This record gives sequence, structure tokens and C-alpha cells, in this order.
Amino acid sequence: MGLMIERLAMDRRTMLIRTAAGGVGILAGCARSAWAAADAQPKIVSIVQYSAAGVRGDVAQVSKIVKTGAEWRRQLSPISFNVTRHAAT
Repeated sequence: MGLMIERLAMDRRTMLIRTAAGGVGILAGCARSAWAAADAQPKIVSIVQYSAAGVRGDVAQVSKIVKTGAEWRRQLSPISFNVTRHAAT
């Protein structure tokens, strides 16, 4: 019976060690992802410019704008927000 209790204690210890190591690994992965995102260069997108008459003009290369929904809501009118943020545009 003593051998069985010792075996159970060892199994619990192994489980706790592996759980702790897994948690540390997950935290390290999340931290690395956050650092990579902070160091990443802004994505460049192409914008086709048109005149007021609808004539196609030049193509401009600009940095992609990344904002939260709340930031867009403050900047846009309610109708513009609904069209641009919810109408799959």
C-alpha cells in the first residue's frame, strides 16, 4: 500500500510540474506575440484616387489605418459608421 501512495504522490507532482511549465509556455508565447505586434511595421495599402468627375487618377501607397470601433464611431456620423463598419465594405 505504501508503494501505491508513493506512486500517486509522484503522479500529482508530475502533473503539477507539467501544468506549471505549460502555463509559463503560454504566457511566454502571448508576450512574444505582443512584442512582435508592437515592433511590426504598419501595413501599406494602395488607394486609387478619383477626380470629382469620376476620372481615375493615380494610385497612392499609404499606411493602413487601424482604429477601434469606438474611435471610428466618434469620428464618423452614425450613417457613415453603419455603412463603412457594418455593411461589409
